[in-house]
Amino acid sequence: MAMLCNGDTACICATVISPPQLSFARNKIDLVKFRVADETGTMDITFFNQSWLKNTFKIGSTFVFHGKCEALGNLRSMTSPVWESPDNQEQTGRMVPRYSLTAGLSNLMMMRAAAQILPQCQSAICDIFDPTFRTQYDLCDSAYAHAHIHFPDSPETLDIARRRLAFEELFLFTLGLGRLRGRREQVEVIPCHPIDMDGFYNALPFTLTNAQRRSVEEALDDCCSGRPMNRLCQGDVGSGKTMVAAACVYFMAQNGRQSAMMAPTEILAQQHFNGLSPYSKALASPALCSLAP
Repeated sequence: MAMLCNGDTACICATVISPPQLSFARNKIDLVKFRVADETGTMDITFFNQSWLKNTFKIGSTFVFHGKCEALGNLRSMTSPVWESPDNQEQTGRMVPRYSLTAGLSNLMMMRAAAQILPQCQSAICDIFDPTFRTQYDLCDSAYAHAHIHFPDSPETLDIARRRLAFEELFLFTLGLGRLRGRREQVEVIPCHPIDMDGFYNALPFTLTNAQRRSVEEALDDCCSGRPMNRLCQGDVGSGKTMVAAACVYFMAQNGRQSAMMAPTEILAQQHFNGLSPYSKALASPALCSLAP
């Protein structure tokens, strides 16, 4: 206790050495304050609006406290720490989960619910990976992962459980993407016709980079394939993603098709409209000139 510095979060086992005193602060806030000690020093404990604790902490009784230490010289204190009896530790002296909470729920309530439900659900947890697959990728079984993601015995068991659950999530996500991709392969659409894109490129006051031209060509090849296209064009700000999209819009207009360029904000949509309108007018395409933000 004496080694704690200001701001340290610690768990201490200490004995009550002074009777709890109940006092009242402004705004009718009641305070329960008492002093505890271990073999290294003393610490003041304060609770707000829990006047019933005055009769709980009796001189000579020992408790475990977990909280943030406030240090001023040789004085140590904790305000509203988590406290438990050494004989019944649920939240102290161990790794505990932190759940997303809502009104009326506490972390302790969620912990107790998980501790009650997990043993009953172990037999119902279906492992999608067989033992050979788990051995190949160094994965624990599903029941172990679910038990230790809530109540790990050590940082190592937590990492083992987290790795298994993360692997499973990414595995299923990849399978889902594969099914979507396969579904698109089975769908036929009316293909577009190749066109000469020099009219678009020559209307620009600058020359597209090789990477930009390659991105455009790959997208247009997809449009001519007779299969639905779903592409992600990724690049830094200013790398030319908008011009790649504009080239696709031009291509679709020349094929007599409709297209839409969407933006996540109205401001960005207006910027794209203002920036692309001069090019669409220069290309003299009614389909492009009729665009509106």
